[in-house]
Amino acid sequence: MSIRVADRKLLWGRSRNQCAFPDCSQLLTVDLHDPESEVLGEAGVVLGEEAHIRSSQDGGPRHDGEYPPKRLDAYANLILLCPTHHTLVDKDGGRGFTVEDLEKMRSNHEGALQQLESAAAERQRVADERLAAAIQVWEAKAMLDEWQNLTWSLNTPVPYIREPLRDGLFELGEWLLARDWPQTSPHVREAFDRFLDVVRVLTAHVAQSFVRVGESNRWQLEREYKKLDSWNPPLYEELIAEHRVQCTMTYFLAIELTRAANRIITAVREEVDPLYRFDEGVLLLREGDGIFEHNIVRIEYRDRDWGDPFPPLSLQILRTAVAEKAAEDGIDADEVSPYRLFDL
Repeated sequence: MSIRVADRKLLWGRSRNQCAFPDCSQLLTVDLHDPESEVLGEAGVVLGEEAHIRSSQDGGPRHDGEYPPKRLDAYANLILLCPTHHTLVDKDGGRGFTVEDLEKMRSNHEGALQQLESAAAERQRVADERLAAAIQVWEAKAMLDEWQNLTWSLNTPVPYIREPLRDGLFELGEWLLARDWPQTSPHVREAFDRFLDVVRVLTAHVAQSFVRVGESNRWQLEREYKKLDSWNPPLYEELIAEHRVQCTMTYFLAIELTRAANRIITAVREEVDPLYRFDEGVLLLREGDGIFEHNIVRIEYRDRDWGDPFPPLSLQILRTAVAEKAAEDGIDADEVSPYRLFDL
């Protein structure tokens, strides 16, 4: 596991970026584990260390085999220290400092700083913590752990979505619609606004064009051309053409949803937590039929600056764009690359 965004915000915010060891109060900088952080360290900047009160390693400092593993990287088991004092508290297997010692050390440090803080600063800190918590809720509701499964199913020759993911997508849309993102984090606000736009169009598309497959938990893009009672070549070709348009629309929305989600990750790194998803990285898109073609791609808004307005997005706009690109290139709608639609 890794330290999550809300836990990191609580740790650094409540410690005011200072070492919690008594009489130290060394101002610390987040260590991004990158060349720039190494340069800062060599220049004399003290890089903070997110120290574990109870080690996750058997035999490590203050290891507790009964402590819940999922809480090892939580705020309750962390203390912010400078490198010198991190080494000191862990020396000789942590024998010199008990769990209670470190919990009291952190509590005293945070309490003393809170008394010196203005009411306005305290309100902002609380707001920052709430924002970090909301981002962590988004991670769960957006099913980031299932991202490649979700996007791949929408990129197959006949797009489909499993019912738990389908239901989660609709729940995500409602949750996003009710959220108000703070004006003090404009990039986060802008990124979530775009993500909501894409979720809104994708859920409308799934609701209108996907049907349950038998008694299964699988919802699939409807294929009207398979429902003809009698052979009707003109109607068959018309329905096939419509299905091709629907497929390309689905592919584009899966790609665009990934770009929008990665926009959120970038915004959170800039305004909330520079180490956000440091271990996991950005979201990757899985595409192809899984047999003849299987690609993992990284897709982002690389050519768009903050504040650049996004053009309107709707199912009708998307449908028109697919038809226009197909006509321009003289190909069938399902042969239109969804990447050709990025200028929407």
